[in-house]
Amino acid sequence: MKIVYNLIIACLLISANALLSQTVSIFAGTGASGSLDGPAANATFYFPRGLCIDATGNVYVTQIGDNKIRKITSTGVVSTIAGTGLIGSTDGAAATATFHDPYGVCLDAVGNLYIADKNSRKIREITPAGIVSTVAGTEVSGSADGPGATAEFDQPWGICIDAAGNLYVADTYNKKIRKITPAAMVSTFAGTGAAGSTNGPAATATFIAPYAVCVDGIGNVYVADYCMIRKISTAGIVSTVAGTATPGYIDGPAATAAFIQINGICADAAGNLYVTDGNSRIRKISRGGMVSTVISNLNHPEGICMDASNSNLYFASGFTGNQIMKLTVPLATGLINDTDEEAISVFPNPTTSSLNIIFSNTTLQNVTLLVYDIFGKLVIMQSLDMQANTINTTQLQNGIYTYKLVDKSHTIKIGKLVKK
Repeated sequence: MKIVYNLIIACLLISANALLSQTVSIFAGTGASGSLDGPAANATFYFPRGLCIDATGNVYVTQIGDNKIRKITSTGVVSTIAGTGLIGSTDGAAATATFHDPYGVCLDAVGNLYIADKNSRKIREITPAGIVSTVAGTEVSGSADGPGATAEFDQPWGICIDAAGNLYVADTYNKKIRKITPAAMVSTFAGTGAAGSTNGPAATATFIAPYAVCVDGIGNVYVADYCMIRKISTAGIVSTVAGTATPGYIDGPAATAAFIQINGICADAAGNLYVTDGNSRIRKISRGGMVSTVISNLNHPEGICMDASNSNLYFASGFTGNQIMKLTVPLATGLINDTDEEAISVFPNPTTSSLNIIFSNTTLQNVTLLVYDIFGKLVIMQSLDMQANTINTTQLQNGIYTYKLVDKSHTIKIGKLVKK
């Protein structure tokens, strides 16, 4: 009987893990290389690289195989919005404009797209009206700051934008992070230009190979620096969030975790970071400083972005993959502050007849407990007090459950519950 019981528990654990696990699907692309527009299931891509998403769920893709910018609507229709397919840096109407290895892409609040056009060494803009222009850079390699028309870059890979409309560029070969104001003034935001991993003030910090950047809701800039995640705070201080200068593959505490060639990075509303790792994986760096593998055995994951719901990641399967993938991440929901999850105690677990939930953070409001069985059926829904709560669990059958604690519209804690 003990063997049978253990087998049942093992099966339940597998089912529970499946319930909590991520779901990956093909969002667009057949896997063949090309630029065929039309329904997402039939469309083709040619080395998709960078991704961004707007508030209504339209995904924008840079395509380095034939130098085009593509769009996938939320209803699943693919179109080419800029680029002829020829190599160049011609501005003007999107249908006749040219690009040269467009890598990073981001979107501002009014729908302008910004492209890190790597091999033209320029930052380009595509307006909603379909006009392409050069925001900053010339075709000359360099690191000159100043007005956009004379500023220089050297192989810019990544780009992101903050709430004030400032652009941040991973100027890869210069080993610097550059900033472009809405008035198109370019400055060096961080990095001396020397290769290294020195932390401290942005003006004296060093980078190895910054490939991608993202900015959080309060203005901190995160850099995918080859095999490390670096942070540039709003006070201009550079620190290492995760990884070391030695490439590899190690999950666990951020200080000892290992990555290799991180090509994409994004943040969710909770402050968790997601990166596409050259180990053919998507990795997560939690707010608490733990690194985990979200999904493995991917085909050249490149750019990555999170949608407005903070529950779906989109990433480019580049090179031989030639698809845009969608990854549902149930845990990527907003937390109100950095102490919410740690301020909640749920015990005993396993439970027999009752479950205690204790809050030490009194700023939480309107918290609800939701408990689901292994088939996803809601079996308990109970509003909670802000201090100490006891929940009757005698009505639950023995097995594995999923519990969520929700504050208004935010999931603040999620986990497995065992009933014996």
